[in-house]
Amino acid sequence: MSIVEAGAAFRTWAARHGLAPNAAAAQVAEENARGDLVAQLDAAFGNLDPTLMRAVNARKVHAVAANVIDDKLLVYMSKGFTSKQLTNLPAVFDGHAIEYRQGVIGQVGGTPPSGLGSPSHYLHNGRVTCGSSVGLGGSMAVGTMGALLRVGGDLFGLSNNHVIGRCSYAESGHPVLAPGNLDINPYFLTHPFTAGVFESAAPMIYGAPANVNVGHNLDAALMRIVDDSKVSTMQGGAYQTPAIVAPIVDNMLVQKVGRTTGHTRGQVTGKIAGFQSVSYTIPELNQNFNVFFSEAWIVEGIDSPFSESGDSGSLVVGELPNGDLASVGLVFAGNGTISLVAPLDLILDRFGATIDATHGV
Repeated sequence: MSIVEAGAAFRTWAARHGLAPNAAAAQVAEENARGDLVAQLDAAFGNLDPTLMRAVNARKVHAVAANVIDDKLLVYMSKGFTSKQLTNLPAVFDGHAIEYRQGVIGQVGGTPPSGLGSPSHYLHNGRVTCGSSVGLGGSMAVGTMGALLRVGGDLFGLSNNHVIGRCSYAESGHPVLAPGNLDINPYFLTHPFTAGVFESAAPMIYGAPANVNVGHNLDAALMRIVDDSKVSTMQGGAYQTPAIVAPIVDNMLVQKVGRTTGHTRGQVTGKIAGFQSVSYTIPELNQNFNVFFSEAWIVEGIDSPFSESGDSGSLVVGELPNGDLASVGLVFAGNGTISLVAPLDLILDRFGATIDATHGV
């Protein structure tokens, strides 16, 4: 079995033993039986000391990442283990190393925390840059404008569906403000304005993988920029949006500029194995639901959280082997321990778009 299949089996085993974080995540167990692999895990954990097994049962498995380069499964749990406990946990599964880490996804949507400073946006030559606060008009949910794209020559802003598309409930033409409603205060660099209007969103189908086709789910949306002279492709004051677009890969060093935590650095630990459940809320519509994703990578922060709530929509920039920077992904979930990133190349293909690296620079 491949390491990805092994990781998916670990998720299935965890769900069947009540170790999934919520009822919706347990539906992953029905996606594929993986009987032989699950039986291996039953045997491995069944031989644990009862005290250690109680410690396992007290935790939830929030995600499993497959790192193909290191041939290692990273199991992210709601709480870490002591060094003594780690020495007695199964360290190999189906020939692949297992590493247990603490990390949760958290709820997506709602009201995020305040940013690093009072102004939640950045200016470059009088233009609002990527990495700044945006939000759908009338909503207190805010996130980040990650990049500027070109579709047929027209200029668009890229963020998450849950930031500027109200999880596919927004109507075409709905204004998107910069900064978002929550971040409108006296400490402004520029007066709030309509940066764009909602244009379209990538598919984000609700439901369990056993019942609906969730393989193409991406949390991404476009807004049509209404005044090209007011936006810039600079990423805050940190760097220019890279023109190169590259695949996101295991162990890649990455960085981003976001509305909440600003300029941060991290490292890709692996691609999620199986289907990852993400819980969304839309307070103004009184909606709560779960969406499953198969195209997502996990990033851990270096020295500080890579992203927090409100950084959703941030462009992830990776370092290539030759030292060049490339645009590689889009943050769509995370709560300070781990972040979920959607591959940028898939998003661009979905919208028939190209990245703009020079506008307003």
